[in-house]
Amino acid sequence: MTSTGVSVHGKTVAIIGLPEQIKTARSAIEMLIQGVPHENVYAFLDKKKKEAKHEMLEYYY
Repeated sequence: MTSTGVSVHGKTVAIIGLPEQIKTARSAIEMLIQGVPHENVYAFLDKKKKEAKHEMLEYYY
């Protein structure tokens, strides 16, 4: 949902993407580590995806 590449190996998580995408993915991963329910993390990601789309539309119009 963040358009990033995510790799998990043991206790190491690697994220590849644009800075804003990495920030969102990192926040979501940290939420999962803290024990936030998956549905709440998914809702967070959905909200961020809609915000990014809205910002892109504003940029072009």
